[in-house]
Amino acid sequence: MGTSKTFRSLARLAGAVLRQSGREDTWIMTREQLEDWIPRLAAIEPEQRVALPGITPERTMQIVGGGIVADEIMRSLNVHEVEICPWALREGAILRWLDQFGRTRLGF
Repeated sequence: MGTSKTFRSLARLAGAVLRQSGREDTWIMTREQLEDWIPRLAAIEPEQRVALPGITPERTMQIVGGGIVADEIMRSLNVHEVEICPWALREGAILRWLDQFGRTRLGF
């Protein structure tokens, strides 16, 4: 499972595959897709990366490093593809807090 805007940006750029299953659409990015884009991204000047699909102005400086980290994690764990989660760690922390404390404090 890949979380964060960096993973979403990389998946969109790399051409992640949309798998439709039931009620929800699932985006899948393969390591090969990611590995193909890392050197290409590194060769593009940061101010030009914003023209690429999925790359926002605030991600232009970190997207190469994020891609390298994602690739190394996938390689180390022998993962060939990741499902892209639409949420990031912040949302996960909020959901966890609500699960642990929200029921009693908020009355549900």
